[in-house]
Amino acid sequence: MHLLTNPNDIETLYESFRESKQSFIAMDTEFIRQKTFYPELCLIQIAFDNTCAIVDTLSPTWHPKTLKPFIFEDFLTLVFHSCRQDLEVLFHLYKELPSYIFDTQIAAVFLGLSTHLGSSLSYHDLVKHYLGLSIDKSQQHTDWMRRPLAFEQVKYAAEDVVYLADIYPMILSDLDHHGRLKWALDEMRSLSSPDSITSSTPSRLSRMGIYKKNYAWAKALFAFQHKHASRLNMNRSRFLSDKAITAMSLCQSKEKLIDFAKRATSLEAYNLLEELCDVFDHTKDQKDDDPLAMPLTTSQQKTLSELRKHSEKCAKELNLPPSFLANAEDLRLYVLQKKGRLLTTWRKEALGLL
Repeated sequence: MHLLTNPNDIETLYESFRESKQSFIAMDTEFIRQKTFYPELCLIQIAFDNTCAIVDTLSPTWHPKTLKPFIFEDFLTLVFHSCRQDLEVLFHLYKELPSYIFDTQIAAVFLGLSTHLGSSLSYHDLVKHYLGLSIDKSQQHTDWMRRPLAFEQVKYAAEDVVYLADIYPMILSDLDHHGRLKWALDEMRSLSSPDSITSSTPSRLSRMGIYKKNYAWAKALFAFQHKHASRLNMNRSRFLSDKAITAMSLCQSKEKLIDFAKRATSLEAYNLLEELCDVFDHTKDQKDDDPLAMPLTTSQQKTLSELRKHSEKCAKELNLPPSFLANAEDLRLYVLQKKGRLLTTWRKEALGLL
């Protein structure tokens, strides 16, 4: 376990990796994001071939370019557990993502572990399942900005990757044994696209209970939130919460919108009420073309119901969560437009679709 604080340390680590001839590294990040839009990176953890390194990204000599050759090595697979936020960190640093990314949390779903241990398998449960070990979680909410780092912090950060490096070959073997390796790799191919780290607006709208007739206006509010939260480097929820967006999506007049914004948001303090009204004027009468907002004919409703039942039956037989195999957006997109993941990924084979 090595704490790296200067570029020479990282060069040495990279040379050691090349000599090891490993094809993967386990990786994790520690960052703070409670108040900011962009993550404030504190540590990057790397493990391979019995080597574990903790890169101190708050060191005065740290620069993202020192680690880029390592992360973007052509043949390298980066192994994470629940990688979405880690990928956001990497994309913010490099404006691109590595080509080969493996997420053990997704792999666990294909092995049926998530249905036994929860819909989203935690790293703690993964380690427990494969290695029979319990991880000390006492540093889970520690202050990663603090320097110098305590031994307990470094140890905790290291455990996030050393066990992951041990588990990766085991989980690959299990996927292959169960005939799910091809499906899992197909699912993870999309992780290298920047689209994988953007919020799924249709899913968010559905979860938030926003009326379909207000989808276009709500989407415009999300775009407004993203534009200014990123400009101000301010946490999205602190700038404009989902609760506020839900309430604003119901406003049918500019007067009610302004009244709510003045009472329940800080938009007036940022001189953004006029722009908000402009967004309202341009979107209030728009119809949304998202599949989740489109009305279904009687025939399509019947097809959707039959497809949902078929999907649930297949999910049960395959020991997969139904929403993982085909969520509401997948089903509606297939019925309405014969497009989407049900025809372009492993799901087509799993569901037996032509």
